[in-house]
Amino acid sequence: MKRFYLIGNAFIFLFVFLSCSTGILLAQEKVLGGIVRDAETKEPLPGANVIIKGTTRGTITDLNGSFSLRLQSGDEVLVISFVGYNSKEIQ
Repeated sequence: MKRFYLIGNAFIFLFVFLSCSTGILLAQEKVLGGIVRDAETKEPLPGANVIIKGTTRGTITDLNGSFSLRLQSGDEVLVISFVGYNSKEIQ
C-alpha cells in the first residue's frame, strides 16, 4: 500500500509540474524594436504611435524614431500613425 501511495504522489507532482510549465511556455513575450522613418526622406519620426492592432497596447517613438514594444503570442499586426501621414499596418 505504501508503494502505491508514493507512486500516486509522484504522479500528482509530475502532473502539477507539467501543467504549470505549459502555462509559462504559452505566456512568453517577445520584444520588438525598430525605427519609424519617413519613406521619402528617411528622417526619423519622433512621437509616432505604434499600436498593436485590435488592442490598446502600444508605445510612442522617441526623439530618434526608435520604439520597443512587448508582444505576446498572437500579436501579429502593428499600426503606425503620425500626424500628417497615412496610417500603416505592418505584419
